[in-house]
Amino acid sequence: MSVDVEKIMSEIRSDIEKNQIGSGLISFEESEKLMPREEERQSDLPFDNDYLCERIRCMQASSRIDPDPPITGNKLSVFIKRFVRKFTQFRIMPVIEKQNQCNLETLRVFTEVEKYIEQNPIQNNAELYKAVCMMELKLKNANMQIEELNRRLERLEKEKS
Repeated sequence: MSVDVEKIMSEIRSDIEKNQIGSGLISFEESEKLMPREEERQSDLPFDNDYLCERIRCMQASSRIDPDPPITGNKLSVFIKRFVRKFTQFRIMPVIEKQNQCNLETLRVFTEVEKYIEQNPIQNNAELYKAVCMMELKLKNANMQIEELNRRLERLEKEKS
């Protein structure tokens, strides 16, 4: 018995389009973009506020688990899937509710972290770098003035003696 993969895939695609299953889901290409690259996994990288905001938006988009996703297939398989869903729902629903609550609390924590970072702009690395550069420049100017004053003092002492 041979299996026609192309026929099966076309049926799956038509079911997806007909039932609009993919509307809330992301594609594999998009999911690859969401996966951290190897260099992003390293903890020694500097903080990036834009990256944090992007991650929080992704969390918001995927934080809620739908307990009743659409059931597709022929009438018999839909009937069987609904039957199985009804009889397993008492075990699955509490787990889904707990997971949704955990996702919500995690999202709240990260949203508060985002607010904290936005309200404390001095934490921005670019601003800190500029502030350090300005202080270094002021320190160099002060050192140059001290050296000039020391030279004047030496000249005055030579003139006096």
